[in-house]
Amino acid sequence: MSGKAHGGTFQLSGNAQNRPTGLAYDAAENLMSYLSATYTYDQENRLSGTPSGLGPGQVGVCVASYISSNTVGVIGRGDGRGPNGQGGTSRIETRLVVDPSKHTATKTDETINRSGIIVKDVGPQGVGGSNVSSTQTDKQGNTYFQVSQDAHSSYSMGGAVLGSIDNHLNLAVTPDGKVGIDPGSSAKDFPSLEVYRYSMDDKGNVTTTQVFTKQESGHVSDLKQPEKPIKPQEPK
Repeated sequence: MSGKAHGGTFQLSGNAQNRPTGLAYDAAENLMSYLSATYTYDQENRLSGTPSGLGPGQVGVCVASYISSNTVGVIGRGDGRGPNGQGGTSRIETRLVVDPSKHTATKTDETINRSGIIVKDVGPQGVGGSNVSSTQTDKQGNTYFQVSQDAHSSYSMGGAVLGSIDNHLNLAVTPDGKVGIDPGSSAKDFPSLEVYRYSMDDKGNVTTTQVFTKQESGHVSDLKQPEKPIKPQEPK
């Protein structure tokens, strides 16, 4: 995958957009209705929020994929929430801390949920993970990197039957701590996606700012479809 970053070009691998979908037969649609490819948080770290270790002068970022409805298909369980930078379960969530002065981006927290069938938080652990690329900088002192997420239900045979969550976000952090989304970013139409920014003052007070939100299509079958481009967002 390649994406422009204000004059710089990322050459980043792992874009699931070109990956074959594998098994594509009618039985998969029926199985999807019952198992729903849901990913619910582990009990010990279930709420979105400020990245661990965030300090004054640093920028916290949270990228979370979640299902806004309470249920999916017949018996699958969703997260039942809207955008929320301080609370709420997700399917997969990645938190990181960026130091604009040092041009570093460090992943501090990652959670992949359990598959919820009938009862939320009850089911086998989901499979997948996230990656934060190495950073790039420009003459203006901006810091650029990519956050990618890939996750699927333990029931989905590696994502071949039910599909998978896949996102690739090219993020830009300005010297004054604002966060934007650069060209070349992509995500699937399902589930919902959110990006939040966190800053801390000298007294430890945290300010939470919504950078981006995308409402899911409502069709679980979109987990088997390619990613689609995300419109760039100016830093805020």
